[in-house]
Amino acid sequence: MTLKEKREQIERRKILKSELEKKKNSYRILETAKRGRIDPCKRVLTSEEIGQQLDVGTKSRAYSLSLDDGPYSARYTPSGDALLCIGRTSVAGVNTQTLREIFDREMEDAIHDGVFLHRESFFALAQSKCVYIYDKTGVEVHALREHIGAKKLTYLQDHFLLGTLSGKGVLRYQDTTVGKLVSEIETKERDAEMCQDRTNGVIYLTGRSGHVSLWSPRSAEYLAKVLCHKVKVAHLKVGDSGSQLVTASGGSFSIWDARNMFAPVKTVQVPGVIGSLDVSQTGQIAIGRRNLVEVYSSEGKPVQTHYLGGARGRSLSFMPYEDILTIGTENGIENIVVPGAGLETYRRNENPKLSKRERKNVEVRRMLEKLPADMIALENELGTEVKEIFKEEIVPMKLETPAGKVRRLMKLNYG
Repeated sequence: MTLKEKREQIERRKILKSELEKKKNSYRILETAKRGRIDPCKRVLTSEEIGQQLDVGTKSRAYSLSLDDGPYSARYTPSGDALLCIGRTSVAGVNTQTLREIFDREMEDAIHDGVFLHRESFFALAQSKCVYIYDKTGVEVHALREHIGAKKLTYLQDHFLLGTLSGKGVLRYQDTTVGKLVSEIETKERDAEMCQDRTNGVIYLTGRSGHVSLWSPRSAEYLAKVLCHKVKVAHLKVGDSGSQLVTASGGSFSIWDARNMFAPVKTVQVPGVIGSLDVSQTGQIAIGRRNLVEVYSSEGKPVQTHYLGGARGRSLSFMPYEDILTIGTENGIENIVVPGAGLETYRRNENPKLSKRERKNVEVRRMLEKLPADMIALENELGTEVKEIFKEEIVPMKLETPAGKVRRLMKLNYG
């Protein structure tokens, strides 16, 4: 491709991009849904005060389930159409649209963590022996014997990768489409917490020395490491946009901008020790301290509190596309309403109100659009590699002789 053709191609792409921006803004007139919010006031509101102002449909989602075999933790699908309730030795699935139980099963050994796979029909559990995969009826369909001692699980939706972390710090990636072990990395992060960045698939791990490390299956070493606290990081969560990182240690939590990790945006001190943490789709932060749950805005200002009574909270999980916060306690599951926590419009492939035929079409389309594991990297790292590959093509030759052009093309095509 000559330099003139390259410039013409760049100009065409600029025109297409500008037209896309105009069309995208014109479609906003169809977005009739409005995001909930809490009007500024002089004091922090409680969940009981907010519940008095709710309609009947919203109140039906703020339910409470009394279950045995606690403590419980909750996991949602990306669309929020199913809820996975994980107990000490039992697991149950709930359809959040019809509020009906999908399955309920007692396991023979302890459950450390669980997560839904590419759809609500399959889920994985980290048990004492290895990682097991079950279908929507609770029947075991596969056992991942290579994932020994797994304590934490996460699933990369765009890459169809199941990430597991053992207590000894071994990070493994399993491709669920072909059943192949993609990567096995010795991170040396023992008893670490794990979360993922949905925008690029990078996994974040906590460290004992107060640092957070970033990992990818394409590298045996960490991509980056950030010192966040003076002591061990107990909890961390990456925001839905990928630019917000929240870390908690002891009685404080810090809000970080992923684009500038030299210093936190804000650090908030709270009385007591933070036992659980989660971040909503809109950036609201929920922390749990014994029998108290507090909700903060994305700027770190307290906006809502909720008391659990005699129960003690163990996990927090925001429901996607709904203003619902699910609290896992020792006695079961409890939902509270948090105005403005969920997005008002569904993303592509994440509409929970699709028919069976539409769900099958979405699953096929996602399989065709699957991203390879080698694409998981930080933006600056991947951009540097692409720049080095196409360096010879994009550098303009202002004073190039015919003989020099022949040498450049020979080097470009034949090395």
